[in-house]
Amino acid sequence: GINQSSIVNVAWDGNTNYYPTGGSTGEIDQNDPQYGNGLIGLWHLNGNALDGLGIHNGVVRGNAVFDVGKYSQGILLGTTGNTVNLGELTETEGVSALTVSAWVKSNVADEPGGRGIINKDRSGFLQWGLGRYSDERFYFNIGNGTNAYTASSDSVFRDTNWHHIVGVFGSGTIQIYVDGIARDSTPPQVGGIIRNDYNHVVCMGAEAHN
Repeated sequence: GINQSSIVNVAWDGNTNYYPTGGSTGEIDQNDPQYGNGLIGLWHLNGNALDGLGIHNGVVRGNAVFDVGKYSQGILLGTTGNTVNLGELTETEGVSALTVSAWVKSNVADEPGGRGIINKDRSGFLQWGLGRYSDERFYFNIGNGTNAYTASSDSVFRDTNWHHIVGVFGSGTIQIYVDGIARDSTPPQVGGIIRNDYNHVVCMGAEAHN
């Protein structure tokens, strides 16, 4: 899910998330007052790429297929070119606060190359992105048009377990949470707002494309 605010009360009990998922099924409740009016998009990926808010429905590209997920179904993106295009999501541009979250799982413990989880980024013109490096550390990055800022997990997650990843930007800093714990011990200070001078689309599974 994506929220146009900085939500820092990330709590996790090892099975059910209180942010951004909650309740007995672990699914987000978009009517929960903690989200206010800031919830931008929510994709359960339960057999389709529809937005739970009915606004930003995704388009599956390549050979991505729906498979068993953490809760009900998810989407297996596999190789390069298998993505979900979510459109531009202009609500995430020119803002000073943003929260992005996802449940993720790798089919191999040591995956060669990095992997974008969900990104609004193309060829160095970064707006924002959530992903995993080739050394199996998770990251969240923000671009303000002048500089790029990255929060990355201090430890690696070289396994095939489900992990809940949350990137939080707000109050002049960014942080990456993995399974409810802030993982960057020295998160950078961020100046300005997320750049709004490019019309990249948001993609699951890869960097953005137009």
